Amino acid sequence: HGSVSYFANEMKSKVSKSTFMLERNSLAYSRAWVSTSEYTLKKTKNLFELRPTIEKVIHNFVEVTGSVELSNKLANFVIYTGSLVEKKGVYSLMKAWNIVSHKNRDLHLHIYGKDTRTSNGESVRAKMFDLLEEQAKRSVTFHGHVTAQEIKSLLSQALIAVFPSYAEAFALAPLEAMAQGCATIYSRLGSGPEVITEGVDGLLVNPSNFEEIALAILNLNENKERRLMIATNGVKKIKNSFSSDIIMKQNLEFYHRIQVG
Repeated sequence: HGSVSYFANEMKSKVSKSTFMLERNSLAYSRAWVSTSEYTLKKTKNLFELRPTIEKVIHNFVEVTGSVELSNKLANFVIYTGSLVEKKGVYSLMKAWNIVSHKNRDLHLHIYGKDTRTSNGESVRAKMFDLLEEQAKRSVTFHGHVTAQEIKSLLSQALIAVFPSYAEAFALAPLEAMAQGCATIYSRLGSGPEVITEGVDGLLVNPSNFEEIALAILNLNENKERRLMIATNGVKKIKNSFSSDIIMKQNLEFYHRIQVG
């Protein structure tokens, strides 16, 4: 699932030598590695200059139950779910929303997730709010932390979900959004392309390019046919590739292999 050293490397920040060596030694003594993404496995091997005897990628999964009703979506409902941390691209999302609000005053961004603190002790939520222009502030609502069940219900109503993350191992948030029929915008960095096929079951953006993020949101909102196609394909992708039945089977096969190997 990544490590302190892995995420520091992704964000081009420093980590203490003791932390790096502790993580490296732990991995060095492991005979087998299982990673949640191809990207994280490759980057971890290169970062620590290690090669496991056995390696396997088993993606995260989401529960898929019942049918998804795309006709129940609420107009103008854009959603972000997840902790408010810099690595998830939340500052870029705010800059993008300034553009969105100028182009379409009807769209509303709902942000669900707990606030965190910067290295200087500042509230990330407060920094996000400060990045918004006055007009944009009127169309953004911070809801704070809510339960997983509430998130599922909200995603079932949301039209578009956006996650312009800089660093993940294999994020659950976009999977959950796709499973509930949200037209999903995700990061083209890291493991993003392992989740979404660009233009087919989602859109991929550069988290540093807030204009690109804004255009992706506006495009999906304005093009109903494309939005429905992407949302429908997103549900199929989850059912066919990231459902609990599929991933559980992979886990059982892998750990049986380790046990008898």
